[in-house]
Amino acid sequence: MTDDNKKVNAYMKMLNQDVVEPLLTTQQGESNTSKILLVFASIDGLGKLVHPDESAKVRDRFSYYILNYFPHVYHSHIDELYKMRCLYTNNALSFSSFVSWQKDAELHHLQYQSGAKYLHIEGTAFFQDFFESMMTLMADIGDSQSMMSSVANRLRWLDEDDFSFWGTENTPLSNVQYVRIS
Repeated sequence: MTDDNKKVNAYMKMLNQDVVEPLLTTQQGESNTSKILLVFASIDGLGKLVHPDESAKVRDRFSYYILNYFPHVYHSHIDELYKMRCLYTNNALSFSSFVSWQKDAELHHLQYQSGAKYLHIEGTAFFQDFFESMMTLMADIGDSQSMMSSVANRLRWLDEDDFSFWGTENTPLSNVQYVRIS
């Protein structure tokens, strides 16, 4: 396995362990706010990895990821989703959208409510669509060496020096490799 493969696999494994698994297996997954926040944060990271322009703005990376990896039903809502992303990441609450976890709420996912004023986001449906987008992205990366190289070039391994802020008493775990978006 090449270093490119190792970096990309380490990043995707971290995303799976820190986002997907907790949302599937812990009480955190019962919270729509948690689901939506983590999905938006993940879209930001993945968008930065796959956008053709390394210096693209957050909004452009967000739109690119939604347009290329989410179902078409999301495409006409990019502006509303981006506004919601900004509200969630800055406030952890959104007053311009309606979020629900009720069983029948999925029927209204990505539909306008309250007289076409609020876009309804159902957390579980949004998370499931994100998970499917992540699987598609992983397949695309695996199928294209040039995409693998491009993504890997935007990741870097962390050196032990990167952990100097931890002090001498708290050092990184041994036998663990750390990777971050550069």
